[in-house]
Amino acid sequence: MRYAAMGGSPIVASPQDTAPVAMEPKQAHAQQATFGDERKLAPMAPTSSSPLVALYCEGEGAREHVHRLLRRHVDFLEARTFHALIQLAGEASCTVLVIGRESPVDQVDYTALRRCHPLHPLVITSACDGHHAYRLVTSAGDEIVLLRDLDKELVPAVSRACLSGVLQQMASAIEVERRVPPTLRTALALVYRTRPPIRSVKELAAQVGYEPRTLEHHWRRAVRPRGGLRLHDLLGWVLLLHAATARLSTSNWMAVGDELGVCSQTLARLGRTLADLSLREIAALGNRRILPLFRRRVLAALPAPETLRVLT
Repeated sequence: MRYAAMGGSPIVASPQDTAPVAMEPKQAHAQQATFGDERKLAPMAPTSSSPLVALYCEGEGAREHVHRLLRRHVDFLEARTFHALIQLAGEASCTVLVIGRESPVDQVDYTALRRCHPLHPLVITSACDGHHAYRLVTSAGDEIVLLRDLDKELVPAVSRACLSGVLQQMASAIEVERRVPPTLRTALALVYRTRPPIRSVKELAAQVGYEPRTLEHHWRRAVRPRGGLRLHDLLGWVLLLHAATARLSTSNWMAVGDELGVCSQTLARLGRTLADLSLREIAALGNRRILPLFRRRVLAALPAPETLRVLT
């Protein structure tokens, strides 16, 4: 049986059902679903066009707590078996792996997930001490959150992992996009992967060994003319995405600016000019709102627009 909340209403459906039955309409605010191993998974796009998170819980101990924290910030689908998780991870920006006290780290067979999705970011929540939990970390986008720190650290960690997954997907797609000149492919992949993010075309040009005007020339030829998207606009959007994520774990926007190497006034200007949002609005909405804006205003003009398939 599959349990889902779509459009804000939990839905119970089974393979034999011909029409879903809505129940308890005010219960959920994010799309959720539970998949068993008894049938092939069908991808489900999130209703809000925000990143999709895959969830797998070893045991029931922290499951409801994790659900409660996630549903306020992200759309997530839960896999009830590890085989189902491997399928679901292919459609998700990141995976939250909850390892309870009854499930020691050594007993979690997550290596199959890594073989199928080697760069897929994991947020590993564990009751084990940090030393044992960190043995599961193999990717730069992985995060560790101890169960005792769930309330404070889970949502920022998931937001960072989601952004890492989305940008990694964009970088991988642009690297194989033969319609884009190699010079620009290299530069854009670097934009998506670099943290702290690259702040100017001049800085980007220096890192890839080209003149700024060379990159601008290739950009103008490759990017769709409608919308007037410039290369430094893309850099600004990526910086804004990182800033919205960093704000979840910092006390104020000055601290975010210090972390990213810019001043808070620059972040405020980017928020207003690119997203039509104030920093106060961005702090309240986070990447759940910023990423869909990025899709609508930026993705349509970029080379290889299918790179954000998890947001379409």
